[in-house]
Amino acid sequence: MIHDRVSFFTLSFHFALKRFVVVCWIFTGMDEVGLHEVLGGCSLKNVETIFPSSCMQQVSVDQMKAVLVFEESEGREDTIAMFFLYLDYLGKYEDGQPTLLDLCCFWSATNTLPARGGTLLVKFDDGLSKLPYAETCFNSLTLPTMHLAYQEFEKYMNIALNYGSLGIDSL
Repeated sequence: MIHDRVSFFTLSFHFALKRFVVVCWIFTGMDEVGLHEVLGGCSLKNVETIFPSSCMQQVSVDQMKAVLVFEESEGREDTIAMFFLYLDYLGKYEDGQPTLLDLCCFWSATNTLPARGGTLLVKFDDGLSKLPYAETCFNSLTLPTMHLAYQEFEKYMNIALNYGSLGIDSL
């Protein structure tokens, strides 16, 4: 038991030290390009606009739908309909359930929609996978087409978002 605690402490210490080194590099880089001075001259309101906290960020269902691009959607209308129902479900922002921001994190590793005309690509998996998967570098989400009922689709989407939506904005 003591050995487990020592191992946990050692791993925790190394993880914290690694994060500390990364933060130091970030601050050094900010100093080198003069970002501290620029941000220091901005009002708090402007800084919050540039770097909004996660509690201030919201994405609407309509905003998300506006950037969707479906790849090879013919014959997958049922999955697309379930996905749109799921977006409406996420758009309610109820406590204890995943949100559209969680979907953004799962999909793109960030809690915002793509900038400057970027899109979110939706692909389809006709295999036996029950869970969706994302390729965050390409803003690509692959949806399973095997689900016949919305409740099952929602269940597995929630599992994916609850356990796989920690994006780079949250590290």
